[in-house]
Amino acid sequence: GSLVEEALLSRGFICENIGDEPTFSRSGIYIPGDFEGCSRIDVTFSREVDIYNWAVVVEPGPWDHFPITFGIKLAGEEQSDEGEQYDHTTLQGRSYQSTNWDLFKEAVDRCPFPEEPITTAAELERRYDNLICIIQEAGIEASRPRGTRVGRDKKNGVVQWWDDELREKRAALKRACRRGEKALGKRLRSEYKSLIEKKRLGAFEDFVDNLNSVPDRELYGRLRQSCRKPTRLLGGDSSLEMTVDRLCSHYVGTPGLGGHRGVARWNAEDRALNANRGQSRTSFAVEEVQQALEGKRASNDKSPGMDGVRWRHLLELPRSALEEVTRVINASVSLGVVSRPWKQAQIVFLDKPGKDVTKENSLRPVSLTASFSKLIETLVIHRLEPYIAKLHSGGKQYGYMKGRSTVDLVREMRKWQNDPKNKHWCVVATDYSDAFGRLDHSKIHEELEKQGVTDDIRIWIKGWLEDREARVKYGNMEKWCGCYARGCPQGSVLSPALFVLVTEALGSSVVSAVGNERVRVRWLSYADDSYLLMGWGKKIDPSRASRSVKEATEKIAETAARYGLRLETTKTNIFTNRAQWFEGIDGPIICKELKVLGILLTASGSFLPHVRYRVGLARQCTNRMMRYARANSGLSPNLCKLLYMKIFIPVLSYGLELFGSHLALPSYRRVVDPASADLLRRSYGLRKSTPLDYIQL
Repeated sequence: GSLVEEALLSRGFICENIGDEPTFSRSGIYIPGDFEGCSRIDVTFSREVDIYNWAVVVEPGPWDHFPITFGIKLAGEEQSDEGEQYDHTTLQGRSYQSTNWDLFKEAVDRCPFPEEPITTAAELERRYDNLICIIQEAGIEASRPRGTRVGRDKKNGVVQWWDDELREKRAALKRACRRGEKALGKRLRSEYKSLIEKKRLGAFEDFVDNLNSVPDRELYGRLRQSCRKPTRLLGGDSSLEMTVDRLCSHYVGTPGLGGHRGVARWNAEDRALNANRGQSRTSFAVEEVQQALEGKRASNDKSPGMDGVRWRHLLELPRSALEEVTRVINASVSLGVVSRPWKQAQIVFLDKPGKDVTKENSLRPVSLTASFSKLIETLVIHRLEPYIAKLHSGGKQYGYMKGRSTVDLVREMRKWQNDPKNKHWCVVATDYSDAFGRLDHSKIHEELEKQGVTDDIRIWIKGWLEDREARVKYGNMEKWCGCYARGCPQGSVLSPALFVLVTEALGSSVVSAVGNERVRVRWLSYADDSYLLMGWGKKIDPSRASRSVKEATEKIAETAARYGLRLETTKTNIFTNRAQWFEGIDGPIICKELKVLGILLTASGSFLPHVRYRVGLARQCTNRMMRYARANSGLSPNLCKLLYMKIFIPVLSYGLELFGSHLALPSYRRVVDPASADLLRRSYGLRKSTPLDYIQL
């Protein structure tokens, strides 16, 4: 406190102690004369100031109260714009939901675009800047500023029930009140309240009824109260700046670097098109660009990068603008240069539930990158599809593969368990530390060249990976960082494809080194979740099997290190039907149950533990949704049953292809039926002893 007082007084603030009563006390807690158990401010420092980013911190932290964080701008001072080094932020202050897309198209169509080809890096930079400025200006013209919303939509935009009918009913009620018509006013008030309840319930039922089109991750993200943007100090920090520096160093890169506009650093300032490549230049047609935009229409409303341009802004562009987009993309790939805004990300942090709040790993970084960059990445992936198809035929990788899912991987693992040749078996489930963020760039270039990826695509990917920057936002602080020269950038479209392409050889190396005539091996992966399956026949010495597993784990760690990956040995699991054989192995966890991509497997082959786990998760998700429904529209029996069908059943049914027939067994029904009965009784407010035979879903 004394340090704060000294700092404020030194800047010309005046200390005002206004009487005996506190200037501020937390509502509902303060009792006059009671000096315990309440939050109060009894000293005010004042001067001509502006307060911005005012917020009460409710996240858990190393404090015993709710701190208030805010920024102060003194009279005559300008608010710091650290990190705001260029102008591509104009759309951030506009209401995207209010955009009139017809006006947007007209505004873009009025602007002429040059038709000359782009032959230099400087020309590419200028044409791209001009294109983005036109999109931003059209977006501004077609939308209103934030904070001028009209109506009573929910703030999160999920349930919108206010409409013209309600507006007219409210206007009629106000007219009756102004005229003093009490009887009419009473009747209209009753009708108005009833109509509100009807609209709210109807809108929410429509929302729930359409949940099949809402991705689970997005749905539960809306409901999960714990995943909010935190503002707390990490353990041992005395200022928010120290915490931001720690987060930058842990997740991103060197604090204080990056954020300069200007032209990106090119390998050569002016590259001639397709010079010294020895291969034909990659070229994209306007129709291919349009198809790429249409293919990700579901991403229309996703958060944009720092320029504020969303996917739909690109999707709604007229033909003339799309042709300019195509020229910019083709020039970028042909010249082998990547504009600096495509290599910049804005990073915010969300809470990780259940983690130590004083540690860096209690926060999850989320990167927001430019939509234009994602469009080019999508087109580059199209050129990588022949090489990805080879992975599909290889049968090792199941992540980011068309026609493959988590259930397919688990099914293959189950076949391995039940194979008569594998009398004794184990699965080494690896755990890499920040796999996507640690992949060695040199390995990416090496593997792409080995697989025969064309030179221009490889050179473009190399430029896209180099010299990346990020603007980290935490609380009311922003700081630029130069990203570490490793890993696949988070938040990008291209990163998953690069990861699976490059790490395919890792599994092949392990299998060739570990497999022999005594042990059968197979490698399965779902992105960075990798599993080494090992099997032995009837006659096998337990000590030899244990030695084989230990050597396999060491080989995985050694091979992963060549790719820049670090195997967390203490988090690696050995799932087996012979647990006693491997108890002497130091590091890995020996287990008879293993959760594989959300499906709980057991060494005995029973799915009963998985069903218990899914029932608990289904109850948890349904309860969250019921609390959400109660806050929005109130609960009714019909709405509860709707939640049962749209939430409880889908969550419970995850992996149904594997265990569906088991649900007919009495032991499984004893787990599932009570949970269903409990939800139905809650829907109708019935006692536990009430029979449910007469209730029809």
